[in-house]
Amino acid sequence: MNKEKEENSVLQKFHVKKVMTISELISLLDCTERSVQRKLHKWQTISSYNRNGKYYVLPEIPNYDKHGIWRYHQCYFSKYGNLKETLIHLVRHSAAGLSGSEVGSLLRLNPRSFLSHFRDHPQLFREKIRGRFIYFSHDEKIKKVQIQRRHEQDQGRELPTDAEAILILVEFIRSPQSSDQNLCKRLRNKGMEVTPEMVAKLFDHHNLAKKN
Repeated sequence: MNKEKEENSVLQKFHVKKVMTISELISLLDCTERSVQRKLHKWQTISSYNRNGKYYVLPEIPNYDKHGIWRYHQCYFSKYGNLKETLIHLVRHSAAGLSGSEVGSLLRLNPRSFLSHFRDHPQLFREKIRGRFIYFSHDEKIKKVQIQRRHEQDQGRELPTDAEAILILVEFIRSPQSSDQNLCKRLRNKGMEVTPEMVAKLFDHHNLAKKN
């Protein structure tokens, strides 16, 4: 089999499998890692933004969601590039900036595992609002609008979202004697940022008895 036919055969297998690693391609192409990397560049493949970027997909394969994210099993890919490029794009194009839990929800990752690396990134601006760090674009015009919208959004927000409420209640069932502060601390360890005031309002709203 000549090199062109061999490459086409590998590409067909790549299409069928959808996602592959460099080691798998080395085995199929029977060549060095550097040669595979050249092929990946030639094919314009996209690397996963999780799992250390070790998984690759051909550009025509992903069916991205409205946020530009595609999931295949436990591998995540972005039409905007790697994790840094994706985070910057999502923050810049958000209406009111993004909290850690909102970033984690969009990227399907625990924000505690990576957000700390971006707190001083020159294209991002981080500010603490009502006890939560919010990430805004560093562009002054965009940032001004985002911060204003965030304040307006938070002023009208008395209760956690439905998704947050479920996680709060699950955590409460596990540890019914925990204070609101401790509940929030454990939820932060899982990548969700809520304030004790939000927890208290949730229980008051549903007339649930809770001892702190």
